[in-house]
Amino acid sequence: MSNSAVVLVGNVVREPKKTQSQNGNAVCRFDIAVNRPSREVEVPPSFYNVTCFSELAQNVYETVHQGTRVIVSGNIEVKDVNKEDGGKVRFVNVLADAIGVELRFNLADVKQGIQRAEPGNERDEEPW
Repeated sequence: MSNSAVVLVGNVVREPKKTQSQNGNAVCRFDIAVNRPSREVEVPPSFYNVTCFSELAQNVYETVHQGTRVIVSGNIEVKDVNKEDGGKVRFVNVLADAIGVELRFNLADVKQGIQRAEPGNERDEEPW
């Protein structure tokens, strides 16, 4: 496993999924596709799993959707896992410290200091 600071700009591949940790904190996971521009050859995108916690997880779950272009700052974690057939699979995960929408491609309606009555608000419920 390795940890390194990283900032990625990419598009959310599918809707974020929210769960709770054993101690009751929100955990949100989603994937992003990062395109690497090249004028010489076509380069396929790189895909990253993103995980965030607590208030950040709740805010991401309520704000970010599939297709949203985001900026993710955090630590990258690489894990190699042995498969049953003897092969190896590499997982790249970003443990996010900060996530924001890329305003060149999105509009944002920022609400600061929102108080939540209880953790676990669903998307169809208003958080205020």
